[in-house]
Amino acid sequence: MGVSDPMDEDKFKKLMDKWASHEMDAAPEIHPTAEVYQRLEDRQKKPKFSAISWPVRWAAAGIAAAIILLFIVLQPSEEIAPPVGLRKGIVIEKGEGIESAQALNEVEAPREEEIPAPAKAPRIAARDMAKREKKSQLVSGEYIFQYQRPGAETIEDVDIRTPRDKILTLSSENNYRLVLKPSRKRYVSIYQTDNRGRLIRFFPNPEFQAVQNPLQPGKTYIFPSPPNWFYVQEAEGEVAISIITSGQPLPRLDDLYARYQEIEKKGGKKEIISRLTDGFKSIEQMPEKEAELLVFRFQTQ
Repeated sequence: MGVSDPMDEDKFKKLMDKWASHEMDAAPEIHPTAEVYQRLEDRQKKPKFSAISWPVRWAAAGIAAAIILLFIVLQPSEEIAPPVGLRKGIVIEKGEGIESAQALNEVEAPREEEIPAPAKAPRIAARDMAKREKKSQLVSGEYIFQYQRPGAETIEDVDIRTPRDKILTLSSENNYRLVLKPSRKRYVSIYQTDNRGRLIRFFPNPEFQAVQNPLQPGKTYIFPSPPNWFYVQEAEGEVAISIITSGQPLPRLDDLYARYQEIEKKGGKKEIISRLTDGFKSIEQMPEKEAELLVFRFQTQ
């Protein structure tokens, strides 16, 4: 018995047309519309995805991936620039030598001119004043905000603990730093926030200062480490520097700042800043011997 020839495509099509005609005759109530016939015809003409060659598929996928990557790269970031930058300050002649940092960045903090007590002041009043000054020094120490203006040959000092009637105004051309000299062993945290909702921690932060907590009494610490100074970047409005000192570590603040660094969404960062601010307010209610909050504000333009 011979083997029949394979059914070619034309024979198969004729057979299917015949079968379709038979089905139509058997079901006269079914009358497809012209739109249905048109869709069937278009579907037969439209090439299937499987008919597209693999090189073409890979090329299309590559183009799509490139478009997605370009969209991600060109998307504007939440923070156009960091809150602060670092640069070397203006060299100031100080006595016979030039201002320099010793080991652990311990230098003599700027001292305010001593104002002699009135010679005729009552003994009781002078004794009470001495007690208040001694108590303040014992608990807090010295906390100084320093700044330099372009072309100036001096470093301006501002005592953070002293209330000011007028807020200081600085521009991005001005340099500033902090000088701390605690009277007791203290755990210190220093944060800066601005009107754009940005937060940065000056200390503890090895990028700005190599020393670690706790800070030792009688030693002077400068933030950032000399010869660097801070300067504001792309900000107009109020800047607040919060200095927290305590007798014991405050891990809650450290945890919140770590979460702030991990979160990428802007809304999440704002929530962390709000919780940190609430933590600062709770510190204000604590006795000074346990913890203290000092806030220094200045204006940027």
